[in-house]
Amino acid sequence: MNKTKKIVSLIIIVILSFVILFTYIYLFNEAQKLAKSQLEQARISKELELAKEKLENEKKRLNELRGQSYFGQVSQTQYTKTKKLVEQTNVFFKNPESDQPEIQIPTKNKIIETEINSKRAKINEILKIWSTNNANSIETDEKLIAEIKTYLLIIESYMGQLQTIVSNLSTNNSELTNEEISTYTALVENSSEQLTEVIATINQAAITISKTDVNAQNEESEEIQNQIEVVIETQENIIDLENLLQALQSISTTTIINETSTSTIATTTTVIITRKPRLFYEKAGIIYQSNPAPYRDNGVDVLNTKPTTPLQDW
Repeated sequence: MNKTKKIVSLIIIVILSFVILFTYIYLFNEAQKLAKSQLEQARISKELELAKEKLENEKKRLNELRGQSYFGQVSQTQYTKTKKLVEQTNVFFKNPESDQPEIQIPTKNKIIETEINSKRAKINEILKIWSTNNANSIETDEKLIAEIKTYLLIIESYMGQLQTIVSNLSTNNSELTNEEISTYTALVENSSEQLTEVIATINQAAITISKTDVNAQNEESEEIQNQIEVVIETQENIIDLENLLQALQSISTTTIINETSTSTIATTTTVIITRKPRLFYEKAGIIYQSNPAPYRDNGVDVLNTKPTTPLQDW
């Protein structure tokens, strides 16, 4: 009987030894993977930092080229003129440059009032976008011109509607004098004329840029186009690096969790082995503690199916 117990104990010890061995081999490999991953993360983080610095420098270079270019100068000049002529109509509104302007002169009905207020709010937004594009856009000249033309169509509609509203004013339907009405009429007419000049200038700029013959304007535009490509490539590189870094961080997190889980199992197993090994006899379903003294059995008779008493020195 003692011989059987010793064999079973030996088998379990051998099995547990292999489990511990392979567990630590696994942990060692995982630790190496984690170390490599952390080194790679450090390298990618540095590359990402450098790429972001490069992006800022390339954008700055693009903005300098844009500001010095033919179209850049045209766009900035016409933006300034457009902003001023829109500001001339502020007198007709309460909170004119907010996102909720309210016309203060009478309109024929509520629908017209709502439309003109909405158009003015939209124009405020348009002017902000136009200003931003002048400063740091990475779009081509052709695309920016197309956008500006759209802006000007909205502003032209706004001016036309204001003219209609002012032309319907009279001393009877408003608290204005004839002199005030005449001033308002002249104001919107002057603003509309200035807007016509802006539109004509932008259209001419579009024609100049689209010419097929090589000239100074086209050379500047080509240089800007090349710089735009550099900026876009740098942005794409940053996105790739960020995705790669995120993937590495995810792998590291998984490895740490696995190591922690496996380490817990290994530690528990070690504790069991350093104490007197436990044996399990399947038929009786009883845990048996083998006595360290040879040829002596002070434990529980595993063949005895009676209720067992707690083991001593456990």
